[in-house]
Amino acid sequence: MTEPAKKQAGERPFRNKPRVFFVALPSNESYADALVHPQHIGYRYLAAILRKHGYEARILNVYLDESELQDVLFSMDSPYVERHLSDIIVRKTIAAVHGLGVQPNIVGFSVTCRNAELVQEVAGVIKSNYPDAVVLLGGVHASLCARELLAENPQIDHILYGEAEHSIVPYVNALAGGGGLGDVAGLGRRAPDGAVVINPAAAVEADLDNLPFPAEDDLQEISDRNNAKIRISSSRGCSGGCSFCSISAFNRVSCASSLRVRSACNIVDEIEHLRDVYGINQFVFVDPEFIGSGRRGRDRALGLADELRRRELDIRFKIDCRADSVELETMSVLKEAGLYSVEIGVESFDDEILGILNKKVSKQQNISALSCLCRLGLDVTMDYIFYTPWTTLEMMKRDLPILKDFCGNPRIRLFPVFRPLQLVPQTGVLDRAYAECGVWGDYRGYEYRLRDPRAHNLFRRHMPFCRRVQSLILNSPRIRVTGASSSTEEASNVREYNRIGWLVKMLTIVHIERLLSGDGGKTAQCEKQLHSLRASMISIYSKHDLSGDGRPVAG
Repeated sequence: MTEPAKKQAGERPFRNKPRVFFVALPSNESYADALVHPQHIGYRYLAAILRKHGYEARILNVYLDESELQDVLFSMDSPYVERHLSDIIVRKTIAAVHGLGVQPNIVGFSVTCRNAELVQEVAGVIKSNYPDAVVLLGGVHASLCARELLAENPQIDHILYGEAEHSIVPYVNALAGGGGLGDVAGLGRRAPDGAVVINPAAAVEADLDNLPFPAEDDLQEISDRNNAKIRISSSRGCSGGCSFCSISAFNRVSCASSLRVRSACNIVDEIEHLRDVYGINQFVFVDPEFIGSGRRGRDRALGLADELRRRELDIRFKIDCRADSVELETMSVLKEAGLYSVEIGVESFDDEILGILNKKVSKQQNISALSCLCRLGLDVTMDYIFYTPWTTLEMMKRDLPILKDFCGNPRIRLFPVFRPLQLVPQTGVLDRAYAECGVWGDYRGYEYRLRDPRAHNLFRRHMPFCRRVQSLILNSPRIRVTGASSSTEEASNVREYNRIGWLVKMLTIVHIERLLSGDGGKTAQCEKQLHSLRASMISIYSKHDLSGDGRPVAG
């Protein structure tokens, strides 16, 4: 007689209506990220939808507080910083769940490529403490790697891949009734025999105005923690279609159109509500491409600016956009409406690399866009990829003077600091790298050799320095938690922090300039200066006097 298959978590009906806990963990394994409220807007949308259908949904935000700042100061450069951070986050997550005093039925996590290991560890601890709870994953990384995550992580029960607004309620309904998971679109699960099953994709919302405004139960906490900067979404998807981008891959997995937008009135209604109820006047648009392509995209952006000015809301906001969306007239109007900061995906100043990345922009368009933003006096974060599998020594020598020229402007922030191209599952650039270059690793992380052996040798010599720079930046606590005794002192700290950040950026450029010129022996001076800048940063957090001007040595 065949023994019946053991029922897995979620196949037994809950005694009461399921409680859904969304746990917002840091999106990056760094102290800087963990010191900021996670502010997960996706959870807030899903919580609003679940509550609309009568379900209890809570959001647990896990981040460090001021009492843990001293640990940060002693760990900024430690090789054990990620382990240290993980231990703190695991402990705080369990304390937060225990503190609710009720049994969690469904515990959800959003996974990025940078916090995947942390999420898996926390999920395992949740499962060991609450074995009957269902562990649910979502987000871009979980959507692109659903099959692998389920196959290798028994502590993970289910994955909702793609946009979950139309799948979360059928999913919870199925669990409340004790089964029927095979009919839930957009669900990754295990069959009774343990085989991974990926259900067909769920529908996406075509008209974003139909979605409720995100849940607001943690908005005051967010406002207090993040100096009243609130994330807001005005669109889904991206019109770019870049071959390396996780958003493009996520859209394909979701069977979503390239770009869907909210109406100007709907967006400004939410902004006005948040300003009137919570006093919030600074917003960060999380759209991968705020403006969109062509005349239609510009008209939408101008329409939003007109509506903001018509209502005289007096807000400030930050956006992300592509270089081919930057136009003087549009950006000028947006600035008048409150735009103060732009993150722009430049990626490269080499037309061949831009073609491989399918950016559909040219070197000259990138230069013109940056020049336009600088002319308008906007703060700029330049997303840039210095190393790819196809980067040659000649490309580096051509790109670096342009990069240095723009980075000389203290209003331009370079991000990341010479980090190599990250290969993402289910992207065209990963397929091409496998075909043309030496690639190893798996969905948890890929590594590769640069095809040009001279460039690869320089890459190996430069990256240890870049990793120390990145550790300094990522694992430095935000000025918001330095305990400044007055707004004047806090503003002074912020200015000093930004000055040191600019010096670190320029020092990294000097380091690679010396490697390119064959003067690698002098890079030791860069190491000494980086150590000095690290000490200056710590002195801000410790509220000690700063000393030395810290200027980078001449290139």
